[in-house]
Amino acid sequence: MATGFNINHNPLVHQWFASGKQSVVLNENDGSTLAPNMFMIGPAVHFEDTILCFIYKFRQRFAPIIEAVFEREGQVIPHAAHDLYLRNNMFLQV
Repeated sequence: MATGFNINHNPLVHQWFASGKQSVVLNENDGSTLAPNMFMIGPAVHFEDTILCFIYKFRQRFAPIIEAVFEREGQVIPHAAHDLYLRNNMFLQV
């Protein structure tokens, strides 16, 4: 996993993520389009009109990434955990 802080000087970003001048190219699960099991969390992650510039905002993307990993590995997503994140507004979906 790579953090999306200061993408211009982060060697992980340049090694594992396609990037433009000021942004990183991610798939729908905040994952790298170059490396299938690398994800990015942090303020460099943008969704249409949402910029994840504060810690509480990008923490809202932890659960969707975890669910993507669970699904890839054929694991069952615990409904209680999913519901807990939803109830606490900590599950930001695109």
